[in-house]
Amino acid sequence: MERGGVRLGVLDPADYVLSKLRRGTAGDQEDAGKVIGKYGITKNNLENRLGMIEPLRDMEMFLFIQRFKAFLDSAYFAPGSATQADKLE
Repeated sequence: MERGGVRLGVLDPADYVLSKLRRGTAGDQEDAGKVIGKYGITKNNLENRLGMIEPLRDMEMFLFIQRFKAFLDSAYFAPGSATQADKLE
């Protein structure tokens, strides 16, 4: 949407979930779970979106990957095989 020279966009729901997990508070994880349920986001959707990121190899990204893996193995998703996150470490 563009109005008066200002362009407004909305994050894709999977990107919103990743941004919530990046911050990583308990409230953010709950918000991410709600969005996953509402929009039918799958584990595969999130792994694919994460695969589009060229991450910096720093401590913050390491911690994010750990939070991301824990979230994928949480009650929101059934435990599964190796994820895209495993390949980033």
